[in-house]
Amino acid sequence: MGAFNDIREFAGRIAERRRRRRTQREIESLPAYLRKDIGWPASR
Repeated sequence: MGAFNDIREFAGRIAERRRRRRTQREIESLPAYLRKDIGWPASR
């Protein structure tokens, strides 16, 4: 079962990375005044 757990953990990390990227893109697409209100850092 070790290999299965490793694969499942790896897939979970990929899914989490996708969720974070999607959230970041969605927040960065908001108008600047809204990003400022929620405390999002300035664009890079």
